[in-house]
Amino acid sequence: MNKDNISGLLTKHLALNEEVCHVADDIESYLKKNLKPINPAKFEEIPNNCGLYLFCYNEKIFEIEALWEAHLKNCANASPFNKSKSKKCKSIDGVGGFPMYIGKSEELKKRIKEHWNLPCDSTTKSMRLEIFLQKNSFDTSRISLSYIDLSEFGMTAKTYYVTSALERLLKDKMNPFIGR
Repeated sequence: MNKDNISGLLTKHLALNEEVCHVADDIESYLKKNLKPINPAKFEEIPNNCGLYLFCYNEKIFEIEALWEAHLKNCANASPFNKSKSKKCKSIDGVGGFPMYIGKSEELKKRIKEHWNLPCDSTTKSMRLEIFLQKNSFDTSRISLSYIDLSEFGMTAKTYYVTSALERLLKDKMNPFIGR
């Protein structure tokens, strides 16, 4: 491969990267606009396709930090509280909630349900929100959820790397306070 070929490929790559950033902005807007109070009874309506999802906490972040640390002691594989991201995390305009967790999955319904009700003894990382809310006598109104089914746009397991790139861009921009 010569320098002209490398230059051409890099130019195409940079243009594609810029487009992915624009798509991430559009997905962020979509997720924010479609946040709804979490309703486990409606989880069966979630498609089990490739997609991205956003959980929001509808109260002040400082309220949850110590409670989440106690949650981690009870559920060792719960997703960790990220103190550095919590300092950068901003309230979502028009919603008032704070980005709590952003994720991707090849099976949206399955993964969202894991974040809700996976038992503490499971080795899979997840938030285990049902346990957290019950332990702290919080009702479900404290958590909102939004997701986007990317299979509608042709995303599949073969193109999952793009979903990973979109997730990373959203995490870097929105600074959810749970997870890595």
